[in-house]
Amino acid sequence: MDHYGQMNGGPAQAEWSRLKGLVRLAAEGETFARCDLGWVRDDAFGLDYLRMHDVQADLPDRRMPSGYRIYFGRPSRSIFVADPPDQVVWTLEPTSSDVFTWSVRGLEATFPSAPLAEKIVMRLVDYCSDYESSVLL
Repeated sequence: MDHYGQMNGGPAQAEWSRLKGLVRLAAEGETFARCDLGWVRDDAFGLDYLRMHDVQADLPDRRMPSGYRIYFGRPSRSIFVADPPDQVVWTLEPTSSDVFTWSVRGLEATFPSAPLAEKIVMRLVDYCSDYESSVLL
């Protein structure tokens, strides 16, 4: 594992924090299909997530051995009328290059942080749409 993959601190941790800030900025004030996007910081549990209606994208601070992860799904404390689409997980691994990029398993692609932040927001919007279509009214 190169220096980007350090578990405690290092360039990867700093870029992960930057990515979360970019996701928050990308979602700020946005509304899709009459649903507001909102960034939530839960200090009690050390969680940061982007919320849209009944689904969210979790961006936990801790790095797993296989990389940083983003979880698209429903909050465990919510009550749902129908089964939501399966949880989607993207695993991000820093790559070595002149410009910091993330290799994203789940998309099989590599992105710098700013374009990846936009992809995260749009994936949550798509996930929300999939969820909304599965809800029985």
